[in-house]
Amino acid sequence: MQKTIAFFDFDGTITRKDTLLDFLIFAFGYFKVIVGFMNLMPVLLGFYLGFLKNDYAKVKIIKYFLKGHSLSNIQKVAISYVEKKLPLVLRSKAIDRMMWHIDNRHEVIVVSASPSLWIEPWTMIMKIGLVSTILETKNDKFTGNFKTKNCYGVEKVKRIQNILNLDEYETIYAYGDSSGDHEMLNLANFSYYKPFR
Repeated sequence: MQKTIAFFDFDGTITRKDTLLDFLIFAFGYFKVIVGFMNLMPVLLGFYLGFLKNDYAKVKIIKYFLKGHSLSNIQKVAISYVEKKLPLVLRSKAIDRMMWHIDNRHEVIVVSASPSLWIEPWTMIMKIGLVSTILETKNDKFTGNFKTKNCYGVEKVKRIQNILNLDEYETIYAYGDSSGDHEMLNLANFSYYKPFR
C-alpha cells in the first residue's frame, strides 16, 4: 500500500503570527510581557542582530516567564488558549490543506520549534501527530530549560527521522515559511514555502 505523509511547520505556516508571544500575552497579560521583554532587551537585540542563536534567546524567554510555574496550572491556561485565542490566528487555507490530507488518509504531523505546551492540545483535537520542542519540568514545576533540543532547522529532520522510516513513504509533502524549515522542506517530494499567504 502506498503511504503518504505531510509535515507542517506551525508558526507562520499554520498560524498568521508567532504563537510564543501570543501565548505569553494570553497567559500573563500585556503589561507583564512588556516588562519582561524590556528586561530581556539585551538578549532580544543580540538575537535580532545575529549575535545570539535562536536556541539561546528562546531559553532565556522561557526561563523568564515560566520557571517555577506549575505545569498543571499552565497546561490549563494552554487549553484555554487553544479554545479561545488560537482559532483567531489560524490560516484558513492551511487548515483546508491539512483537512485535504486527512480526508485522503495521509499521515499529518506538525513539526514546530515552539513548545508542545500549547500546540499539543490542538493537535490532539485535530488527531494529528506532533514533533516539537519540549520543556523540562521537575516536581510539576517548569525549570526554564528545554527537555529536548530546540526543534529548528536540522533538528527538525533529526526528530522526524528518530520516529519515522521515511523510506516507507512514497510521497512526502512539507510546508514551511522560514529558514528554520529549509531542511525539512528538502525531505519532501512536494515542498511548499509560504504557501498559504
